Amino acid sequence: MEVPSPPPPTASTKHILVFFVPGNPGFIDYYEPFLATLRTLLDEAEEQSRKSNDKDVRFHLLGRNLLGFEDGDDGGGAYGPGPYDLDTQIRGVMDAVAAARIDLGKEDCDKPRHGEAFDQVVLMGHSVGSYIALDVFRRQMLSQRKIEAAKAEKMETPSEVSIKKPLGGTDHLRLRRGILLFATLAHLAKSERGQKLQRVLLTTPVVSGWADVLAQAVAWWLLPLWAMSLIVQYVMRFPPHAAAVTLRFLSSRGGVRQALYLGRDELLRIGPDEWEDELWETIDGVDEGEGNEKEEDKEDSDEKPKFVILFGENDHWVANDVRDEFIARRKAHKKNRAAIVLDERGWPHDFCIRHGEEVAETVKLWIADLAEIV
Repeated sequence: MEVPSPPPPTASTKHILVFFVPGNPGFIDYYEPFLATLRTLLDEAEEQSRKSNDKDVRFHLLGRNLLGFEDGDDGGGAYGPGPYDLDTQIRGVMDAVAAARIDLGKEDCDKPRHGEAFDQVVLMGHSVGSYIALDVFRRQMLSQRKIEAAKAEKMETPSEVSIKKPLGGTDHLRLRRGILLFATLAHLAKSERGQKLQRVLLTTPVVSGWADVLAQAVAWWLLPLWAMSLIVQYVMRFPPHAAAVTLRFLSSRGGVRQALYLGRDELLRIGPDEWEDELWETIDGVDEGEGNEKEEDKEDSDEKPKFVILFGENDHWVANDVRDEFIARRKAHKKNRAAIVLDERGWPHDFCIRHGEEVAETVKLWIADLAEIV
């Protein structure tokens, strides 16, 4: 389907940000087929909506590497020197999402809504990226609690409230849906791969202290680039996009070190399912009293799922019993608004290597449903 160029946006155009958070290793280029396909499908959905529903909806698809994976990437110096732990990665994603604004391009910078905040935000993550995305929702919820508590005490101005917020500059975020793909949300160390990684990074004395140095030595000194290329292409049989990113990763100065450092922190941090029940209930942290909540969003808030969680049937990074306990706890909560999907098509945890286009077809439905243009 060839999608014609959309008409210029108007003041009534609805702008939805879809922000993607990669897993570890945190190179977004691993997801190129997935994101390219999703972009095409969302363009088609926009066009179909204009034709059939007379709705002008624009999807803005954004994302970036996790901090520290590209040589020299320190987040602009805002997070200090790397490598970066899970908490810093979460702060980096939240800052990036909060800084995003409607960008209509240089030619349309005078058009209505250019530079404004998005009407809705869909935060999508894969693997540890799903944990990061979910924790952004949690931090936004906690931030909103502080704002509401301050207002209950009759504080006079928003500036007085902002001093006490745990995360600044995020009031405008209208988080509407989290899409969590092959989510690692609890007890990572109990998974098949987590147990192996734990033995290497946490319990083997020599390796746990020097894992990043040893890995970098293999990548730099023991295997020349041509040998790594042969292994990636002919032994691992990676498609071109994944092979290119993997070679860039293995030959980088800090990428391997960052991946192992973050992996170690994931094992330590992603433990018991202690996510607050309230997190699965509310739409977002928008203050309705200030007039930020649109009527259509109020009507939808009690019906549409806040989260869509995709689990693999046999995911080597998610233990089946941990997954089943997680699902049972969500189902037992009466106000739960998380839709949980258990894949039966055999998609692997690293779907982005060979199954990106297929997963994009399903994800498009979850995004379009939010905008009511399915």
